Amino acid sequence: MSRGYLFYAIGDYFLDEAITLTKSIQKYGEDDYPISLVVNEEGADRADKTGLFDKLLVFDESPAIFKSVKLPHEKYGILATFEMAQHAPYDETMVTDTDVLCTSSTKPAWDAMTSLDQAFTMVGRNVSPDWHFGYNHELSEKHGYNFPETHAGCTLVKKNHSDVNKFQHLLIDAWNNYHELGFKSIFRGGRCQEIHYSYAFANLNYKVIEFGEHPVMTFNYPPDIKLPNKKQLVENNKELYDYIPFVHMFKRHRQDYLKLVKRLL
Repeated sequence: MSRGYLFYAIGDYFLDEAITLTKSIQKYGEDDYPISLVVNEEGADRADKTGLFDKLLVFDESPAIFKSVKLPHEKYGILATFEMAQHAPYDETMVTDTDVLCTSSTKPAWDAMTSLDQAFTMVGRNVSPDWHFGYNHELSEKHGYNFPETHAGCTLVKKNHSDVNKFQHLLIDAWNNYHELGFKSIFRGGRCQEIHYSYAFANLNYKVIEFGEHPVMTFNYPPDIKLPNKKQLVENNKELYDYIPFVHMFKRHRQDYLKLVKRLL
């Protein structure tokens, strides 16, 4: 059973972040899992020269579905990730966003994320009526089933799981029928990545790893926070049973991210 990481680093900005994330895992993660990237042709040579990465997969933009999309986050942040199972180099592959940092052992994250018999596992909240821009309760009422809050910042892919094809078909169904299904186009003027995954989770009765139960990922650390840390900032600073290895730093916290990078590396 092989394990490793995969990051989508299409463009210099995301490649820079992926390099930083990789260095933080190697310094604090206490694992020896290989790390691979999905890059564009321009980034492949630069990534290779770092000597940090196991495999470099050049993203293929030739299919018609990619050419029909104009918004970068829809092409690279949504549609590209629909092929995670095909891109995944390992039997169990952890995929995180690049604006993430590792601050402690990754073992509790791997233990939690691989614990479920699912093709895809994400962090989030299994019941979250105010999610999806405040409309999730309406979606649940419209469809007659619960939509879990799925956070794509940390995803575990089991590429050989029997549900992979069914899951990916549901992602495409959500894309093709996005507005008819009642999903909102509010994120950066376009579609939201996570609601596609929530739709697939709901239809397959999948569960997420709860933010407030298992130490996998937290969010937006202030630069002077005590590290490592067990407090889950998105659950009223609830103290978990182990240090939380990954912190996802949103773009509006860019200056804090840069200060943390300087502090950690």
